[in-house]
Amino acid sequence: MRNSLRTRLIVFFILVTVFPLLLVGIVLGLRTFRVQQQQALNLQAQIVQRVSTAVEAFFWELESQLRFVVEVRGLQDLSLDQQRGVLSELLTYQDAFNELALLDEAGREQARLSRVQTIGEIDLRDRSQADEFLIPQETGESYFSPVRFDPASAEPLLTLAVPIFDPRSGEISGVLVADARLKRVWDLIADVRVGEGQSVYIVDEQNRVIAHRNPSVVLRETTFAIPGQDGIYPGLSGTDVVLAHDQIEVGGQGFYIVAEQALSQALGLAITTLILLAGLTVVAMAAAGGVAVLLVRQIVQPVENLAATAQSISDGELSRRVEVTQQDEIGRLARAFNTMTTRLRDLIDTLEARVTARTVDLERRSTQLEAAAKVGRAAASILDVNELMDTVVDMIRDQFDLYYVGLFLLDETGEWMVARAGSGAGGQAITERGFRLRVSEGMIGWCVRHAEARIAEVAEEDEVRVTIEELSDTRSEAALPLRSRGEVIGALSVASDQPETFDEALITVLQTMADQVAVAIDNARLFAESQAALEAEQRAYGELSRQAWHELLRARSGWGYRYAQQAIVAAEGDWDVDMRKAAQTGQTIQGASPTGDNGEAVSTLAIPIQQRGQVVGVLSFRKDEPGETWSSEEITVLEDLVEQLGVALESARLYEDTQRRAARERVTGEIAARMRETLDMEAVLETAAGEIGKALDLAALDVRLDL
Repeated sequence: MRNSLRTRLIVFFILVTVFPLLLVGIVLGLRTFRVQQQQALNLQAQIVQRVSTAVEAFFWELESQLRFVVEVRGLQDLSLDQQRGVLSELLTYQDAFNELALLDEAGREQARLSRVQTIGEIDLRDRSQADEFLIPQETGESYFSPVRFDPASAEPLLTLAVPIFDPRSGEISGVLVADARLKRVWDLIADVRVGEGQSVYIVDEQNRVIAHRNPSVVLRETTFAIPGQDGIYPGLSGTDVVLAHDQIEVGGQGFYIVAEQALSQALGLAITTLILLAGLTVVAMAAAGGVAVLLVRQIVQPVENLAATAQSISDGELSRRVEVTQQDEIGRLARAFNTMTTRLRDLIDTLEARVTARTVDLERRSTQLEAAAKVGRAAASILDVNELMDTVVDMIRDQFDLYYVGLFLLDETGEWMVARAGSGAGGQAITERGFRLRVSEGMIGWCVRHAEARIAEVAEEDEVRVTIEELSDTRSEAALPLRSRGEVIGALSVASDQPETFDEALITVLQTMADQVAVAIDNARLFAESQAALEAEQRAYGELSRQAWHELLRARSGWGYRYAQQAIVAAEGDWDVDMRKAAQTGQTIQGASPTGDNGEAVSTLAIPIQQRGQVVGVLSFRKDEPGETWSSEEITVLEDLVEQLGVALESARLYEDTQRRAARERVTGEIAARMRETLDMEAVLETAAGEIGKALDLAALDVRLDL
């Protein structure tokens, strides 16, 4: 048999077939293993990226909700009860918050609400040395604390602090602090669809696992050291896994998103491929030489194509596909590979589209909220109603790039909506001509009557809309009620020269801003009314005070005292020139007066005593030494003292008036009581004559009855 040509040919063909096939199988197996390993790493990296996006969005949402309460709801301008109410609403709405605390500019808690306990005023504490107060105060930025575990529930918590800026001064007037539960992050991870043997978890900078599909892993404070790069490592359970990770940073705190898959599941396709190659090799060893050559050509070439395509795909060419020319295992592998590549490309495209759309939406909403905050701050800083309305419509038009913004207010009858301010040439034109609508007319009247917004995405199609000639370019329109203290006081009309401009998100922002504008208008009205009432009261009181002083000084002229030579004596003689000038002008007068044996002049000072704009007296001062002048500091001190003297004199006058009225009422009461002691008319007349004469010290008094 050894010398048989057939045997030798069979052996030769077997050797010729087996050795190349073995070599190709080894090379192909290694390349397939590497490709499968890289694909597994890419898949884990995609999962990590998706979870990273969701976790960052979660933390951004928490920070945005705190900033919304601070900036849009105007937390710093509310009373303590209103602030507690707003914090309670936020605590109810956002279940991720475990506790909310409002700190003042000194770091003292003004209010603190907890989901798990009742907190009274005695429980409020000083946080002036805590990082959640110091860091926002110093940087003006939001603060995120390291993750800590609740001693009671072993649940991970994170403290978030947002600075509160005073809209008038721009200074930090407080800090809003929230303790956030990371249970929501657990839910995000639990919602991630993973395959068999896959796991996703989050590790903080202290290597502690803070989020996992299995809560017990977090609750027993498991730790895991993050490797330097993605690859095959011992996983969280200690077995070898294909591991990928990504780091995110939130407010200075770093978190690692980790996705791992057991090595057996991750490289299952590669193992299957190796088994297939081994089977093909065994079959090839039993085949003839010619068949071996054919099998080599039919097996190696498709596998090489598959490997080349896999390499191209691993380099980023996801559009490459394997050409399927066979219906055997290699063909099924190629189809499976093509299907996997298609799904992977679709998954990446979907993720990229979702991330892009979410990013655009977040940027647009952030821009709208910033614009609304600017309008709100401007509205809160203006107290003149007309200036407020003109400023608001112009700012809204500029900030939101609108065609027209108009502000309508109800008139005194409550039946008409009158245009009070408008942006642009058309808006100014309808305002100047006094344009008005009945409450039952148009979109504006409808929104006031129903106290809700009305939107016309295509203006011409709205059945209640009233066409205004000056606003002919309007293509989409919305009317929003101006609500203040539970009442609708008018409407905000907005229009765009483009159709379908006002979506739900924009309407929400505009309505919030309209409510702020309504409150600002109402406050400006109340301020104007208060100012007018105060001025009227001050004028009335000032007139009464001037009359009282006039009567008092007319009854007692030349009233005053002089301090000289360590003694106080009654002032005598006429007023000097400077005193009269001070009384006439109501201003401080500096002068000079000759004194001494040689007639040298000394400095004098005359300061008027004023009450309600009326000069009731003058204080005259004189220096001892010739040539010595009055310093500005001395004049300021003396003017302050004279002002206090005026206040004291006014108080004394009021006290004397009160005493006189009290004495008069007492005497009147005593006389009336004496006259009522009897019912005899003769006795009543006699008592009246005697008591009135004695009380007023009259020389004579007649009391007579006659017809």
